Amino acid sequence: MTQIRGAETEQWVGSRKSQGGTAVPNGYFTGVQRCGLGFLCPDCGFSKMETMRSTLNDGIAVARRLGFRLVMMTLTTRHAREEAAADVYARIATAFSRVKRLKVWTRMMQRVEGFSWVLEWTWSEAGGFHPHFHVVLAVRADSQEEAEELARSVQPAYMRQLDRTGGDGTSPAAWEHAFHVSGAEAVGNYMAKWGTAEELTKGHAKDGAGMPPMRLLRESWAARSQDDRNQAAAVWWEIACVMKHKSQLYVSEGWTALAARFSELFPEEQEDDPPAPVRIQGFGSASREVPMTDAWMWARRRRLSLTESAEEEIGRGQEDIATRVNARATLGPTDDEIVAEERRIAREGEDEVVDVASPDESGDMTSAEWVAPRLRSRTDRNVDNRKIRIHSLLSIL
Repeated sequence: MTQIRGAETEQWVGSRKSQGGTAVPNGYFTGVQRCGLGFLCPDCGFSKMETMRSTLNDGIAVARRLGFRLVMMTLTTRHAREEAAADVYARIATAFSRVKRLKVWTRMMQRVEGFSWVLEWTWSEAGGFHPHFHVVLAVRADSQEEAEELARSVQPAYMRQLDRTGGDGTSPAAWEHAFHVSGAEAVGNYMAKWGTAEELTKGHAKDGAGMPPMRLLRESWAARSQDDRNQAAAVWWEIACVMKHKSQLYVSEGWTALAARFSELFPEEQEDDPPAPVRIQGFGSASREVPMTDAWMWARRRRLSLTESAEEEIGRGQEDIATRVNARATLGPTDDEIVAEERRIAREGEDEVVDVASPDESGDMTSAEWVAPRLRSRTDRNVDNRKIRIHSLLSIL
């Protein structure tokens, strides 16, 4: 992370929801540049994905409360191991785009209150690149069967367009696998797991349905052999090139309107206003003459230690918090040391390390002695969030 010229670089602690739904401290930095590639970057993608998931889930809850039928269409294409990512994506994206201009889609939309779609990628040794769209519909229908039959009415048009783009739109296998309609239960199960955190915290086995982009990015440094690391990096980069300037999520105006009614229909789900963020410290402002301040040059090598120290120290009061946070970060590992140890653990397949005393509780521990224990979260820390932060460091450094 580099400083934004003319803007004060600061460290703050706010709050966020844990997986259990409770508010927990959340440290962050302002006045620094980010890439903004939510689909590819774990650092930028986590908060964006959580916002997307909230919009999708709020819409689902409202649609169910109002009596709409939820249906999910999955659109993809048959593909081979040797095909390029751009070619496979072009077939389904073009077919989907053309279908939305046809009368069959227009007729279906007359009975759809709102819809959204999500684009996902996976890759496997056996099948190669597998992009697919999940399209969620809130349908006005008397029964679930009627809603699903309405969604299936689009399949012939999609298969014709897929055939015209050079894909397989005629074989029985294509009709079985390239277009699939699922009911309300599948919608709920899918949205409950969707997002960056899920991709990062899955196991590392290469069998099954394939690896999503974030898993590929992790394998590019965590795989045990150099050949596997090189392959994962190359596959990830190919997807990254295809996805440049393309959306991963679309939400219709109707779906946005549904999600906006969540607070009205579920007042019991509303939470108290979160506490105001607390400013921990500032690191100065960059300029043309000083592209990076000395304070930030020190801090940017210790972002993870600074962040976690601030999240823990905020519970002990705000007095002298910057001094306490910096003391812990100085004694703790640098980001480079965390990266080196995480790579070693990932490649050697070691079990998780049990956390031990913090440096302020254990006396004179060197940073090297503190690295391994600190790599695994304390029991009261959100494990998914920490894996994302470490993964972000590994992606940046």
